[in-house]
Amino acid sequence: MFLEIFMKLEKKVQIAIDTIMSLKDSIQNLKLEKENLKKEILKIEILKKTVEEKNKILKKEQKDWKNKLKLLLIEIDSKNANFLK
Repeated sequence: MFLEIFMKLEKKVQIAIDTIMSLKDSIQNLKLEKENLKKEILKIEILKKTVEEKNKILKKEQKDWKNKLKLLLIEIDSKNANFLK
């Protein structure tokens, strides 16, 4: 009877050890995944900053072209008005 109880206890201890080892591996994998995700987030933040800077430049260029186009249209209208007189 004592041997039987001891064997059951030993089996439960082994199951607990196996579970702990499995959880330890899972924790290690999650830590690695977390580090990889942090690196990925950093890359994305850098890319976002680059895109925002490019967007700012493009918006300025767009504004400049709009102004040039307006001036050109005013000039065309002025020449048309002079031509029609």
